[in-house]
Amino acid sequence: MNRICAISFLLIISCAHFGEARQKEEVSLDSALIAPRIYKLPDFSIYRNVKEKKKLFFDFLLPMVKEENAKLERDHKRIKNLSDAYQKQGSLAAKEMQWLSKMAKRFRLGPFTAKSKATWSELLNKVDVIPEALFLAQAANESAWGTSKFARVANNLFGQWCFTTGCGIVPVRRIKGETHEVQKFTTVNDAVATYVLHLNSHPVYQKLRDERRRLREAGKAPTGYALAVGLEKYSARGAEYVKEIRSMITFNKLDDTTN
Repeated sequence: MNRICAISFLLIISCAHFGEARQKEEVSLDSALIAPRIYKLPDFSIYRNVKEKKKLFFDFLLPMVKEENAKLERDHKRIKNLSDAYQKQGSLAAKEMQWLSKMAKRFRLGPFTAKSKATWSELLNKVDVIPEALFLAQAANESAWGTSKFARVANNLFGQWCFTTGCGIVPVRRIKGETHEVQKFTTVNDAVATYVLHLNSHPVYQKLRDERRRLREAGKAPTGYALAVGLEKYSARGAEYVKEIRSMITFNKLDDTTN
């Protein structure tokens, strides 16, 4: 079996469990839209040709972020339609209000208040796509192109943390007194879903979401390079981390090829 066939074989292995997010995010997805379960990351360390490894890594992950973004686009459109309907009618069906309340909770918006235009606006701001370029650059950076220990052992591509004893792997260099573990995911899909939800819901990435909204209001498509400005809190390296992610996006021409 050649290397490309080995990758293809791994792509069809499936599983059906969702893990916890860094902050124990709740992931509730429409089963009809869930991508095939990818159980484990292929062994990208066997590739000595850097260009080949990068291409296979991106080709492996791209369908998963496309699937997540398709769900976000669907839900964003539904929220917008419900907002328009509410403005005209002054009310919505109970099942629609229940769905909106569920979405507001999932995206850390708090109680959903239909009368508040700010609530509608913020929910629409949170339920939006993550540029593929940003996703691919962070995955490559955080997982060392899929070869890091946490990527190989825990399917953790984005350095996600969890805070329940036994929820993941204890970092060797964890400072005494700290309690976090590196989240262990049953499938690669779990890591992808929780990463996307984390950026769209956690308060520390408000700057990223506001930049995305600013670009949309200006009639421009959000790019990975532009939204990276909101990643200062993702790493202790702050501005240097943002610079590194942007450099990866530019060097690998990710915004040119995926947006």
